[in-house]
Amino acid sequence: MVPLILGIAGGSGAGKTTVAQRIVKAIGPQLSLIISQDTYYRNWEDLPLKERGEHNFDHPAAFDNRLLAQHLQELKQGNSVPKLWYDYRVHTRRESGELLRPRDLIVRFGISQRFRTVGGSLKGVCPRAAKLSADLVGVSPTVAIPSLAM
Repeated sequence: MVPLILGIAGGSGAGKTTVAQRIVKAIGPQLSLIISQDTYYRNWEDLPLKERGEHNFDHPAAFDNRLLAQHLQELKQGNSVPKLWYDYRVHTRRESGELLRPRDLIVRFGISQRFRTVGGSLKGVCPRAAKLSADLVGVSPTVAIPSLAM
């Protein structure tokens, strides 16, 4: 079965993480997983530490969307990918040593509203998207995203 990739977009504090976690909890971690766009910030390790923090982390160019699209495509094809984490103290991205394994539902969330960004498009990889506002934080996933009702 080809996994469904559900994209959730919204601004900082909109409740993306909360809704993504509620969806995975409702469906079960054995059938679903979360990928946060925040773990795909560009790796700035080639720049001096002072310059790394001067980037606009809300701009689409701050993300390595080619790598994110590649990882989503790999998961869709049934392959595992390295789990990433971003160290905000020194603005570098690392592999955690764990693998993300394909699941029936992959919940991908981040600030990119249209999933089209500098350096690559996620549109073909993530065809369904739900834009969140803070109003949805207290709402169950099946209300926020009716197509997921089971």
